[in-house]
Parts: sequence; C-alpha cells; structure tokens
Amino acid sequence: MFVKFLTSLVVLYFGTLMQAGAQKKIISDTLGYLKHIEARKAEFIGQPFSNLLSELKIGIVTFGPIMSNPSDVSKEPSTTFMFLVPTTAKDYQYPHMSIIWRSPLDFDASAAIASRSATFGGWSGAAIINYKNAIVDDIVIGGDETKRQPPEGGWVNWKDLKRRPVKRKSIHPK
Repeated sequence: MFVKFLTSLVVLYFGTLMQAGAQKKIISDTLGYLKHIEARKAEFIGQPFSNLLSELKIGIVTFGPIMSNPSDVSKEPSTTFMFLVPTTAKDYQYPHMSIIWRSPLDFDASAAIASRSATFGGWSGAAIINYKNAIVDDIVIGGDETKRQPPEGGWVNWKDLKRRPVKRKSIHPK
C-alpha cells in the first residue's frame, strides 16, 4: 500500500515537472517574440487584456501608464509594458509592448499602483487586477527604433504635474 502511494506521488511529481517545463520556453529574441504577438494582434483586439496575458511566454517586469495629454491627465489611453527593469535611458529602447485601450482607463488608479512598487511600475498582482479586464484596441511593439517618437499629445511626466484638487461630493446637505 505504501509502495503504491509512493509510486503515485513520484509519477505525479514528475508529471508536474514535465508539464511546467512544457509551458515555460526560453525566449532568446524578445523583440522577435513580441513582433510575433503583434502579427497575431487580431486575436487579441476587442478582447480583455487577460487573454493576451495568458498567451505571453515572457513575463512583464514593469509597466508605465501613459496620459492622454496635458489638458486631461485623468485618462490613460495606452500603457507601455516592459520586460526588464529600465536603469538607463538606453533601456527604454529595449523591446516593449504598448497597448492602446478601447476605452481610456483611470490614469490616477494606474499611477497609484505603479508608485507602490520599489521600481516605479513594478508588475504586481494589483497591476494585473487593474488591467486584466481592460479591452485591447491595438498592440504596438517597439524597441528596435533608434529614437522613440512621442505619443500623440506629447510626452508628459505625471510626477512633474501639480496634483489637481479632487472634487468630492459632500455627504452632508447644505
């Protein structure tokens, strides 16, 4: 009886290892892999971001919410996902994936999640929850260019903007 149990345990253990090994492939060409995802973007457009996440064979390391423009800093029409922690300006040329959302997301919510990590925009469970149900409208892969073009509306560093006052509705009648 003990031998049967031990045999079952060993088979289960090795079966799990083989399944985990089959799911994890080493991606040596990040840009090539991301270009493959971009070529398949029709499969992901109109779908929740969680569908794309489940297909990715490389892990997101950091994310950066992108504001729409300086006159409306509350909206996040796109987000950039990176696959390494950028430490130098050159790292921003490393392959990255930008997702344009069908409906702009709440920039303040995304920025709050991004600022919680030791590295700004560290990919976390909170980030997954924030983005998983957002509907993908387009996928743009970058990283092979020598100079990144600014997004529509120009570059905006959200930390340099003065925080706008939050309008709150009073719960007390006047």
